[in-house]
Amino acid sequence: MNKLISAGLIGAIALTVGVQAHAKAPSQGAALTMCKSEISSEYGEDARTKFKKFMSKKGAAHRLSLRISGVEEKAFNVTCTVNREGDEYAASLAR
Repeated sequence: MNKLISAGLIGAIALTVGVQAHAKAPSQGAALTMCKSEISSEYGEDARTKFKKFMSKKGAAHRLSLRISGVEEKAFNVTCTVNREGDEYAASLAR
């Protein structure tokens, strides 16, 4: 009986440590903020963004589709991907 209790405690502690090791994925709003800051650093503060689409799968990165105007003569679409890098998440852009 005593061994059963100690095995249960060890299992609960291991489960708690495993859950805390993974950072929670950012929300849709947080991912959009990360993408907008990446856009302003790459295209400048004059870039205007319009949110088009949000795509997310369980356990995968978030993908956001944004339309950028005010930078070039014509507006263009950009896909922003929010990936896990170590313990943090970072945004990257692809045209």
